[in-house]
Amino acid sequence: MRSRAGFTLIEMIVSMAVGVIVLTAAVTLVTDHSRILGRTSTRLEMHQSARLVVDMLAQDLRHAGVGVGYTPDGQFAGLMRGNFTVSGGAGFQANDRQVSLQSGAMLTDDVGIRVALGDMRTIAAYSGSRAEICAGANYDAGEIVMLTTREGMHARTVRLGGLTGSACSRGSCVGGCEAFSFVADSSYVSDPGALNADFIEGEVVGEYQQLVWFVTPAADGVLGQLQRAEISSASPCSAADSSCGGTVADGVESLQVAVHQYDEAANAWVDRTLLAAIDSRERVRVDIELVMRGRRQDDLGGVKPAQAMELANQCAPAPCGTQDRVPRWVTRSSVEIRNSGRMRIR
Repeated sequence: MRSRAGFTLIEMIVSMAVGVIVLTAAVTLVTDHSRILGRTSTRLEMHQSARLVVDMLAQDLRHAGVGVGYTPDGQFAGLMRGNFTVSGGAGFQANDRQVSLQSGAMLTDDVGIRVALGDMRTIAAYSGSRAEICAGANYDAGEIVMLTTREGMHARTVRLGGLTGSACSRGSCVGGCEAFSFVADSSYVSDPGALNADFIEGEVVGEYQQLVWFVTPAADGVLGQLQRAEISSASPCSAADSSCGGTVADGVESLQVAVHQYDEAANAWVDRTLLAAIDSRERVRVDIELVMRGRRQDDLGGVKPAQAMELANQCAPAPCGTQDRVPRWVTRSSVEIRNSGRMRIR
């Protein structure tokens, strides 16, 4: 009989043991690599989302007060301070509104902005319910617009009727006039005198809105979500929750805002965050701090101590001294409001 070569039992056992070791090492490597990729992806997603959100908020803040300006007593109307209410009845807090998340109770700021960014036209004629403007405006029936007096001292919002061509009954405009009827609107009134002010030779500006940025708990209560709402009496908001506006970002733990005003005499920026109103005609700056939070713990990152926030007397996670394994990303920015401050001729 021919002899047949093969593996002995010992060789088979050794081979299988080596195979198991190699396979275990390969699985461990792939698993660790996947976890590292997931960790990197989470951090990259938080960073990109935070940067995008802060840029969007900064863009809104730069335009705060456009078409609105100041009240007759010198208060800057572009920012809504203290506890403020918007069309529809929703209430917000410019400083320290508490939001309960799975990570604990966090304080957050609501950012309220008044702005009118639509077409601007000169008011050629005005009465209590009708006006004529220079032709060519892009306004829609039912739109909320801002009326401002010639000297800029009084302003109010009204709701437009449809525009119709009209001969100019007072003065003249290149291209003729358009007439519109309007009804009173309570979205914004600079002062009681604005209700009976004469707006002839003043301005009408379209697309008046109250822009509000705020954090509210997500449906599962684990994370917060950042909302941006464009509010007017034509598009009201009844509650400071996910039904108001649209979600800009998920995984938000806190939004903090500090307001500063330039003191020319001292040549320095002065903190006005806790004031109920910005009551002098100096430049205004807003500092932003946004904390993003991952949904899951980072098992590879180790235990992380709570991070102190620069614009608030709190930490993420709260309270200070807490530790967890959740990845976080903090983004900060500083924005000077373009429409704030007096114009000076030197």
